[in-house]
Amino acid sequence: MLVLSLLLLSTQQVAVLQSGSRVPIVEDVTPGPQQLQTPFGTFDATLNPVINIADASSDSALLAPLKDLDYAAWLERCSERGLLLELTKLKVPAEHQLLWQQLLENWGQQLNPLPPSTKREKRVSLLWQQLQQAADAQQLLLTGALLREISESSQKRDQRISFLDLRRALRNQDPQICRAGLRIIQKQEESGLERDVFQLSLQAEHPDLAQLAAQTSMALEPEQSLGRWTLALWHQGREEQRIEALHHLESFHQNRPEITRALILTLGASANSSADAPRRHVFFGRQISVVQDFDVEVASSAVIANPVVGVLVEGSVLEVRVLSTTLSHAIQQSLSRITGAHPGNRPEDWVQWWNSQD
Repeated sequence: MLVLSLLLLSTQQVAVLQSGSRVPIVEDVTPGPQQLQTPFGTFDATLNPVINIADASSDSALLAPLKDLDYAAWLERCSERGLLLELTKLKVPAEHQLLWQQLLENWGQQLNPLPPSTKREKRVSLLWQQLQQAADAQQLLLTGALLREISESSQKRDQRISFLDLRRALRNQDPQICRAGLRIIQKQEESGLERDVFQLSLQAEHPDLAQLAAQTSMALEPEQSLGRWTLALWHQGREEQRIEALHHLESFHQNRPEITRALILTLGASANSSADAPRRHVFFGRQISVVQDFDVEVASSAVIANPVVGVLVEGSVLEVRVLSTTLSHAIQQSLSRITGAHPGNRPEDWVQWWNSQD
């Protein structure tokens, strides 16, 4: 298998386009505008004509030293130089999965894996069927192709993925199918799946999938998502999910001081707890003054009505569970990154710092 891969890479050619982009090709071409046949579909170069042909193996050899020095930069350079075949054969480390997925998805949006004669009304369903049967890198390329074909504004069923198919995708054990479902939900602005997406942001086994679910949740319902993650941080059952909620809150904290306040309140519950009070409660609400009656007085032939004012209180009382040491440290680290402050190593240090900001 290794010999075959090296042989393919050694003979792989790329077409250099007028814009400087490079596209892998599987057959000899001449300079000019044309449809290029790649290992993964057709590339339209009619508006960006071919000006030269290059050997991909030389680029691969030149980039090889960069792989150990800066893996992310190496991935980006491989994509820029048209080394798509090499990208699809990689076993990418977990910390670089998201970048790798984005690069292949971007390539997929430029390639047409279906025959040119395929009717417009069948393209989305055929691509979705192919994605269910493909694996790994090919699924990412097909996801990109689907995002190009799907129309978020059209109400035609043949130009969108159905609600039922998207729900099944979110529950699929294949992470790439689940990822495709999230990307399409965001593209279609699909309503009705917000809670499914939110739950996936806390329960996904793959970190990159949880992150994408969080991004999709924010695209659909930004304020509700932040509120749900706050509640999950305060009293979610499993510590792993509370930490996941913390990560999402930190990721979307920009210009949202209420997130800092929510983290401080969580630390405050731990700082002020005792053996007799393992949990604390936080009240959010408002008071409304209501005139209930009038006290009538008569003096000097004048009638005076003094209003009797009552106060209505409405709101919610939320239970905040005491933090474990692990979660407490994680929240303090997040607060340091968000605020740039380092008041101390105890929850009460952060509470005192917060109170001093008024």
